[in-house]
Amino acid sequence: MIRSAYDESLVSKDKELERSHDQDFVHKVKIVKDYGFFDEFLDALKEEEQGLQKIIEAYDKRIDQSR
Repeated sequence: MIRSAYDESLVSKDKELERSHDQDFVHKVKIVKDYGFFDEFLDALKEEEQGLQKIIEAYDKRIDQSR
């Protein structure tokens, strides 16, 4: 999904990529849990989510200011 922002050819493949990503993500979470790294993994995910949220908020603010 993120790559489709700069590669429009992926837009038509979004659903397929999303399904594949979901399956891969569930598999990776299982592996991370099996190896005992889940808490660390969860912390990293939360950090990435916060970073993405800040990016979205910054662009929302820029868009609002340019109207």
